[in-house]
Amino acid sequence: LLSIVPKLGVLAIIIQIGLNEMGLLMAGLISLIIGAIGALNQTRIKRLLAYSGIGHIGFVLLGIAIGSIESIQASLMYIGAYVLTQVLLWSVVLIISPKRDMLIEFSGVSRLNPILALALAAGLLSTAGIPPLIGFLTKWYIILAAVGQGYYLSALIALVCSVIAGVYYLRLVKIMFYQPLSTPLVITNILNSPRETGLGKAILIGVSLYLVLTIIVCPSLFFQLTHLIILDLFPCIF
Repeated sequence: LLSIVPKLGVLAIIIQIGLNEMGLLMAGLISLIIGAIGALNQTRIKRLLAYSGIGHIGFVLLGIAIGSIESIQASLMYIGAYVLTQVLLWSVVLIISPKRDMLIEFSGVSRLNPILALALAAGLLSTAGIPPLIGFLTKWYIILAAVGQGYYLSALIALVCSVIAGVYYLRLVKIMFYQPLSTPLVITNILNSPRETGLGKAILIGVSLYLVLTIIVCPSLFFQLTHLIILDLFPCIF
């Protein structure tokens, strides 16, 4: 999670100094493609999440490259949603898998700890952009901003990459809830049962899960907050 902070700093600098629009656009599209394709063949959870992070940065760069008020605000909203979902995902993953790394080892997690499995599934589905979760809202705003400014091909690439990314997120959800267990995996799951969550981690997971599930019910506050932040931090773009 600490890797998020430097990325946010770099993005703030990019907006302030106004780097080349075409360069940002190409960087964003390349990141989207690498993130989507690179994660498809991953069999380890941490590598999968790392590749997916590349794709998320691509979405943010796309919004910045478009350069409109709406697109930059959509990028900021995307960053907020990304931080929330990453907090949720990594909090659950580090509890469930202190010794698990392979995706197949997540088989049967829904039986061992259904609450953590549901929390992880919510984070994965939000990251995949499945409605009505917050990840869908932010991806939709960026694609809508791209179409509104005439970036039709970029919007199409972003949409296709989002669909590809959704495949591997849904695959992990399928493994957790529907993958049949072989005898070796049963033994592994017994030996590597999820650790005790603890009060602090439970609160962190609960708050992030609540926000991921409920922001889209009343997105106006999220929208207004990001708009005020844009006006305060980046007045030079208006």
